[in-house]
Amino acid sequence: MPAYLTNGHGRNSDFYGRKNILAQIDETFLAQSTGLPRKDGLRSFVICGMGGLGKTEIAIEYTFSRTEKFDAIFWVNADTTRKLSLGFAQISRRLGLENGWDLTRDGIASREIVKVWLQKPIIAANQATPKTDKKASWLIIFDNVDDPDIMYDFWPLTGVGSIIVTSRNPLSMDSVYAPTIGINLASFDLDEAAPFLQTLSQREFQSNSLESCRRIVELLGGLPHVVTQMGGIIRRRHLSLEDFLFYYANDAKRLHEMHVPGQNPTYIQTVSSVWMLNALSREATALLQVLSFLDPDRISEGFYLAAPYMSIFPFPITQKQEVPTLTLAQNLFKHL
Repeated sequence: MPAYLTNGHGRNSDFYGRKNILAQIDETFLAQSTGLPRKDGLRSFVICGMGGLGKTEIAIEYTFSRTEKFDAIFWVNADTTRKLSLGFAQISRRLGLENGWDLTRDGIASREIVKVWLQKPIIAANQATPKTDKKASWLIIFDNVDDPDIMYDFWPLTGVGSIIVTSRNPLSMDSVYAPTIGINLASFDLDEAAPFLQTLSQREFQSNSLESCRRIVELLGGLPHVVTQMGGIIRRRHLSLEDFLFYYANDAKRLHEMHVPGQNPTYIQTVSSVWMLNALSREATALLQVLSFLDPDRISEGFYLAAPYMSIFPFPITQKQEVPTLTLAQNLFKHL
């Protein structure tokens, strides 16, 4: 001890705002009297919201700004069972609970070994730490838990510890397995986002820059990831804020598709890749909106082909449009 596993993430020097959320996480995990982790059971904090709102960035900032509070911090990618298993195997080796990297070992064994340690996290003796019965304080971040059901086998059953969950799925707030506090993340408001863009774009000294930044962030909906990407484009392309407004009005799609190199090596998504729905046709978007009300595992193929299906849209859909829309829907379900 200490044992930290951040899965390649580094602290973002451009992180801005969200202090109220970091304070809420502190209130959940840390005792007010000591400022150290609570010792009264498992506690979890869920950060929900659409892509681009900065869920992962908040978790990263909390991880690095509170490092001295915890004996052990582990970051686990949780969007698939395979990644969860790999993450638990890495934790097991980082703690010295298993030796080497045996590709033939059953991932279930590593998972259960780690869960046992989380329930009774005795600090192991080594050259830096003498033998002790003291229990370690630990924090786990489960990042991208978009299917809460896959967490069941990986969630600690008992013990004392802290867990952060990030998810685009609002049901995650009710699906985790410990007393839960959380937040549905909102966009920046204009008063918060405008100075952020002004600093990112390095246009503080441009005439009327704050007012121009307010106009830009209003167009961008105050989404942190989008503001960050556009701020990087303004800075790297040496654009004035008025130039950017002109280009955005004429070709926003091209700006959304631009990747800003060097900005955050652990997050390579462009605005367009986060907003993939923008690329769908009007018919496909309408279909997806209707299907979002249904159970994706129980939609009959007849639904797509029945005549009444046509009447639910606010515009006519021809038979020629029907087949590609169905194909698109099937592909969407494979990747959702």
